[in-house]
Order: sequence, then structure tokens, then C-alpha cells
Amino acid sequence: MNNNTDQLKSFAKICGYLGVIGGIISLVLTIVILAGARISIYFGLLGYPVFLFRLAMLVLGIVGTVKFNADKRVPTAAHILLTAGLIAGLIFGPIGDICIIIAGAIYLSSLKKINDNNSNQLFQ
Repeated sequence: MNNNTDQLKSFAKICGYLGVIGGIISLVLTIVILAGARISIYFGLLGYPVFLFRLAMLVLGIVGTVKFNADKRVPTAAHILLTAGLIAGLIFGPIGDICIIIAGAIYLSSLKKINDNNSNQLFQ
């Protein structure tokens, strides 16, 4: 494998693992915030890490769009869902987290295509 393929593979792994694991944690925190906000104002403070996580996913989605724009091994839906996670999360939190989890799963499922030597679809 060349250096570019290694970089794409590691970026897809980072986006995939952060999307799935971080999305699940963010989803749980969002549900706790929605359930506990009526009890105490301190539950609202949990919203800041969730917002920062979604903001980081927005940045990863934009960077992924730039890195994989000529590469068809990772579907465009993964980048769009990462980017839409913040916007959907602002409207209704759990929907944004579900978008991020799905995008992470798409990134992880595309790792097989990146590893495959017969998948030379870089500039098609």
C-alpha cells in the first residue's frame, strides 16, 4: 500500500470509531440531558461536551469530503451524515447522534474496500 492509501485508511478508521463509539456516548448523554433537565440545571452542563463532539464531527465530515472527493471507495453519504449530525442535533439531539452513528458505520464498512488491492477506483 502506498502512503496515500494508508492515510485514507487511518482517517476512515478514526471517523468510523469516533462516529460509532462517540455517537453512542453522545446519544446516551443527550437522553440523560433531556430526562434530567427538569430535575436540575446541572444536567444542562452535559450539553457542552455533546455540542463540542458534534462540532468535531462536523469538521471531520468536511475534511472527509475534501480527502475522499475523488475516491469512490467511501460513499459520499458518510461525509454528508457526519456534517448533518451537528445540524440535526441542533434541531433535535438524538437524531443528530443517530446520523453520526450511521456515518461511523459507513466509514467502518468501507475499510474493506480501502484494504482491497483490486479496488483501484481512485479517479473514476
